Amino acid sequence: MGNNSFANCVFVTFCRPFYINNDATTKWTFYANTPLSQSVRGTLYPALRKAIQDKSEQEAANMLINFVQTAFEYDYDDKIWGGDRPFFADETVYYPFSDCEDRAILFSHLVRDLMNLKVVLLYYPGHLATAVQFKETIPGDYLPVNKKRYLVCDPTYIGANIGRTMPGMDNGKATVILLD
Repeated sequence: MGNNSFANCVFVTFCRPFYINNDATTKWTFYANTPLSQSVRGTLYPALRKAIQDKSEQEAANMLINFVQTAFEYDYDDKIWGGDRPFFADETVYYPFSDCEDRAILFSHLVRDLMNLKVVLLYYPGHLATAVQFKETIPGDYLPVNKKRYLVCDPTYIGANIGRTMPGMDNGKATVILLD
């Protein structure tokens, strides 16, 4: 692959959908369950760990969601790539633009890795968000998943703290995507 191995990997992931049983939502499971590289974790995680140290779950998760909402410029895949193109979490950090699925995938990693909490993805037609199973009881919009309370956390709903569903999204119709 030579010096362009990263670019070749991006091309391959763009050209090959990762569906299981012809279910297009399963591609996000693949992307969200692929760990961040040592390089990105080594660069990003120390500062984030320090920022959330000694914070409550609610405070820490709000800091992480605010980071994902504001650290990256939002733009649509159709405009940038000419079609839908989910990112691995590493790619979200690398590329200058991201959209809802990219941010949901990155946020899911941050919460699982830095807070050791369970996360699911929430698919609304045309939108992807997350929900987190907190140990603390935190007020807000939630969904029951396997008899557990998962609080909606939308890393694309700019300025919204955890527990807020983006207007126009119906949690009753959301498809829950389980992650490792």
